[in-house]
Amino acid sequence: MLDKIIQKDLGGTATVKELNRKTEQVMGLSEEICRAMHSAASKLTEVEYRLTWTRNYLKKAGIIVSPKPHVWSFAENFDTNKIDKTDVFEIKRQVRKERFKARESPELTNLESGKAFEKFALSVLFKYAKNQNKDLVSV
Repeated sequence: MLDKIIQKDLGGTATVKELNRKTEQVMGLSEEICRAMHSAASKLTEVEYRLTWTRNYLKKAGIIVSPKPHVWSFAENFDTNKIDKTDVFEIKRQVRKERFKARESPELTNLESGKAFEKFALSVLFKYAKNQNKDLVSV
Protein backbone atom coordinates (compact mmCIF):
# COMPACT_ATOMS: atom_id res chain seq x y z
CA MET A 1 0.00 0.00 0.00
CA LEU A 2 2.77 2.44 0.93
CA ASP A 3 4.46 1.99 -2.43
CA LYS A 4 1.22 2.86 -4.23
CA ILE A 5 0.66 5.90 -2.07
CA ILE A 6 4.13 7.35 -2.48
CA GLN A 7 4.95 6.37 -6.06
CA LYS A 8 1.70 6.30 -7.97
CA ASP A 9 -0.50 8.75 -6.10
CA LEU A 10 2.08 11.25 -4.86
CA GLY A 11 4.74 11.18 -7.57
CA GLY A 12 7.64 9.49 -5.75
CA THR A 13 7.94 11.78 -2.74
CA ALA A 14 5.40 13.02 -0.26
CA THR A 15 5.15 15.41 2.63
CA VAL A 16 4.09 14.12 6.03
CA LYS A 17 0.72 15.79 5.62
CA GLU A 18 0.19 14.24 2.16
CA LEU A 19 1.17 10.81 3.45
CA ASN A 20 -1.12 11.07 6.45
CA ARG A 21 -4.15 12.22 4.43
CA LYS A 22 -3.62 9.68 1.66
CA THR A 23 -3.15 6.84 4.16
CA GLU A 24 -6.38 7.84 5.91
CA GLN A 25 -8.18 7.79 2.53
CA VAL A 26 -6.72 4.47 1.38
CA MET A 27 -7.52 2.82 4.71
CA GLY A 28 -11.05 4.26 4.65
CA LEU A 29 -10.78 5.74 8.14
CA SER A 30 -13.78 7.67 9.40
CA GLU A 31 -13.59 11.37 10.19
CA GLU A 32 -14.15 10.54 13.86
CA ILE A 33 -11.13 8.23 13.97
CA CYS A 34 -8.96 10.69 12.04
CA ARG A 35 -9.75 13.53 14.47
CA ALA A 36 -9.27 11.59 17.73
CA MET A 37 -6.35 13.13 19.59
CA HIS A 38 -3.49 10.97 20.84
CA SER A 39 -3.66 12.58 24.29
CA ALA A 40 -4.98 15.76 25.86
CA ALA A 41 -1.51 17.34 25.77
CA SER A 42 -0.64 16.19 22.24
CA LYS A 43 -0.91 18.21 19.06
CA LEU A 44 -1.12 14.97 17.06
CA THR A 45 -4.14 12.83 16.36
CA GLU A 46 -3.85 9.15 17.20
CA VAL A 47 -3.54 8.33 13.49
CA GLU A 48 -0.76 10.93 13.00
CA TYR A 49 1.03 9.63 16.11
CA ARG A 50 0.98 6.03 14.85
CA LEU A 51 2.03 7.05 11.33
CA THR A 52 4.95 8.99 12.84
CA TRP A 53 6.13 5.80 14.53
CA THR A 54 5.59 3.86 11.31
CA ARG A 55 7.82 6.29 9.39
CA ASN A 56 10.41 6.04 12.17
CA TYR A 57 10.56 2.26 11.90
CA LEU A 58 10.66 2.32 8.09
CA LYS A 59 13.45 4.91 8.16
CA LYS A 60 15.55 2.90 10.62
CA ALA A 61 14.99 -0.21 8.49
CA GLY A 62 16.33 1.65 5.44
CA ILE A 63 13.07 1.49 3.50
CA ILE A 64 12.29 5.20 3.38
CA VAL A 65 14.43 8.32 3.61
CA SER A 66 13.76 11.94 4.32
CA PRO A 67 15.70 13.97 1.72
CA LYS A 68 14.53 17.17 3.39
CA PRO A 69 12.45 17.97 6.48
CA HIS A 70 8.88 16.63 6.37
CA VAL A 71 9.38 14.98 2.96
CA TRP A 72 9.67 11.22 2.47
CA SER A 73 10.53 8.85 -0.36
CA PHE A 74 11.72 5.28 -0.76
CA ALA A 75 15.41 4.62 -0.24
CA GLU A 76 17.27 4.14 -3.53
CA ASN A 77 18.26 0.57 -2.71
CA PHE A 78 14.78 -0.53 -1.60
CA ASP A 79 12.91 -2.72 -4.09
CA THR A 80 9.29 -1.56 -4.04
CA ASN A 81 8.25 -4.76 -5.84
CA LYS A 82 9.02 -6.67 -2.65
CA ILE A 83 7.12 -4.41 -0.27
CA ASP A 84 4.09 -6.69 -0.05
CA LYS A 85 6.36 -9.49 1.13
CA THR A 86 8.02 -7.33 3.77
CA ASP A 87 7.32 -8.58 7.28
CA VAL A 88 6.36 -5.45 9.23
CA PHE A 89 6.69 -7.27 12.53
CA GLU A 90 10.23 -8.31 11.61
CA ILE A 91 11.08 -4.67 10.79
CA LYS A 92 9.83 -3.63 14.22
CA ARG A 93 11.79 -6.42 15.92
CA GLN A 94 15.01 -5.54 14.08
CA VAL A 95 14.73 -1.81 14.79
CA ARG A 96 14.07 -2.42 18.48
CA LYS A 97 16.94 -4.90 18.65
CA GLU A 98 19.33 -2.34 17.14
CA ARG A 99 18.06 0.37 19.47
CA PHE A 100 18.67 -1.74 22.57
CA LYS A 101 22.01 -2.95 21.22
CA ALA A 102 23.13 0.68 20.84
CA ARG A 103 22.20 1.36 24.47
CA GLU A 104 24.41 -1.40 25.81
CA SER A 105 27.63 -0.15 27.25
CA PRO A 106 30.85 -1.73 26.09
CA GLU A 107 32.37 -4.25 28.45
CA LEU A 108 35.18 -2.85 30.53
CA THR A 109 38.36 -4.71 31.31
CA ASN A 110 39.04 -5.40 34.98
CA LEU A 111 41.55 -2.55 35.05
CA GLU A 112 39.16 -0.08 33.41
CA SER A 113 36.35 -1.23 35.69
CA GLY A 114 38.56 -0.78 38.76
CA LYS A 115 39.61 2.70 37.70
CA ALA A 116 36.00 3.67 37.01
CA PHE A 117 34.97 2.49 40.47
CA GLU A 118 37.87 4.33 42.08
CA LYS A 119 36.93 7.54 40.30
CA PHE A 120 33.31 7.15 41.36
CA ALA A 121 34.24 6.40 44.99
CA LEU A 122 36.53 9.44 45.18
CA SER A 123 33.87 11.73 43.73
CA VAL A 124 31.38 10.50 46.34
CA LEU A 125 33.89 11.03 49.15
CA PHE A 126 34.76 14.55 47.98
CA LYS A 127 31.08 15.43 47.68
CA TYR A 128 30.40 14.06 51.17
CA ALA A 129 33.35 15.98 52.63
CA LYS A 130 32.16 19.19 50.97
CA ASN A 131 28.67 18.73 52.40
CA GLN A 132 30.25 18.23 55.86
CA ASN A 133 32.35 21.37 55.38
CA LYS A 134 35.55 19.36 55.61
CA ASP A 135 38.56 19.40 53.32
CA LEU A 136 39.96 16.25 51.77
CA VAL A 137 43.43 16.21 50.34
CA SER A 138 43.06 15.42 46.62
CA VAL A 139 44.80 12.29 45.48
